[in-house]
Amino acid sequence: MGRAYIRLGAAAALLWFTSALAARAQDYSPPLEPEAPSPAEEQFPISAEPESTAPARAAATPPSRRAPAPQPRAAAARPRAAQPEPALASQWGQTRALGEHYFQLGSFVPSALVDSHIGIRAGVEYHQVPGFAQLPSLVSTGPQAVDLRTINVAETLDFAVKLHEHFAIYGDGYGKARVGANIATLLGSGADYTYGGDLGLLVKLFRAGGFQLSVSGQAGYYSGQSAGILALFQDLNVIAQDALKKFQQNPVLDVNQAINQLNVAFRTATADLLTPFSGFKFGFALNAAQAIGPYLGVQASLGFYSDRATYQPTRYDTQSGGPLVMERTIKTTRPSLALAMDLDASPSGLPFAMLLEYRATPINVSDSQAEPGYDVTAFEHLVALGLFYSGRRDLQLGFTGYTLFGQAPTIGANATPSGKPLDLALQLVFRYFW
Repeated sequence: MGRAYIRLGAAAALLWFTSALAARAQDYSPPLEPEAPSPAEEQFPISAEPESTAPARAAATPPSRRAPAPQPRAAAARPRAAQPEPALASQWGQTRALGEHYFQLGSFVPSALVDSHIGIRAGVEYHQVPGFAQLPSLVSTGPQAVDLRTINVAETLDFAVKLHEHFAIYGDGYGKARVGANIATLLGSGADYTYGGDLGLLVKLFRAGGFQLSVSGQAGYYSGQSAGILALFQDLNVIAQDALKKFQQNPVLDVNQAINQLNVAFRTATADLLTPFSGFKFGFALNAAQAIGPYLGVQASLGFYSDRATYQPTRYDTQSGGPLVMERTIKTTRPSLALAMDLDASPSGLPFAMLLEYRATPINVSDSQAEPGYDVTAFEHLVALGLFYSGRRDLQLGFTGYTLFGQAPTIGANATPSGKPLDLALQLVFRYFW
């Protein structure tokens, strides 16, 4: 009986101990996270009880039963908005932009864009003149047709400065040296050099979307010298014939005196080796540019140009026995129609651009030494293809190859026109825009 009471008491104590542990575990269980309030609740919290009773209820609630105070919620990280690309007006090189397209400036088609740049073009040109007539002999013979071939090295510095939204001045300075590439050329016109410059004004007439129309006018001056021994041969021919004529008229002529006269004549004739020349030219043009999307642009120019060159060769005069400076004037008029189309692949991620140029020029040449009413006419064509790096908006860098054919014939030493010359050339093009 006693053992039964003992077992019953132990069971009751164990039950009480288990209940106490459960109650204590319930008092110290971690509270649940409160539900995050909505933005509207954060700004306008709604309480189920009046404000006067809320503190009393909070005080009456045991600490173990209270919900922990809500912690301030960190602001959600907002995605960063993409920065817009800089406008064209804030980029260097935007002066050659029209619409969505950045134009490649041509070497032979005048531009309609009011831009600011400085550039250098340097190249080598092969020049051939078929059927050039000359007389490289001491005795009188008939005209001999030979082909002249020269290698030309030219360098040009061009610039443009934007003065206003509608005005820009532009110009260039250039120098060219030419050397004969065969014996006939060395005998005829062995070498020459030319240097000069142009200055002009470009005025924008109007702009509508991706189209712009401008007018330009320019004037320039150039000078140089040509060197060749053809004129010397002609003078020696005149000197020899004059000496024979005098000997026939006076067989008892003092030989020593005749030799001295010949020496003076020969020294005088050497002045013919160099022929100075100078020229003045002017012109005006109506220029247009049209952007066809970001990849393609078209340019056109319709103009008129005039050139007046004066040559001053020296000849031996048998009457005075000394040099005689002559003057020869050549006038050239050039109406011109030029077109250019450039394709730029940089909007697709390829830093590559191509420029195709074409110029058609009817030419009229009048020579003061030619017979009255005798003019030379021709229809000249120029085709050029340029390849450029277009990865930078402020830079134009590449190469241009071109051919010029159908030129006006060259007037030879005896005023006989040659065949039509042909040019093949390659030049480096560098321009920087701002």
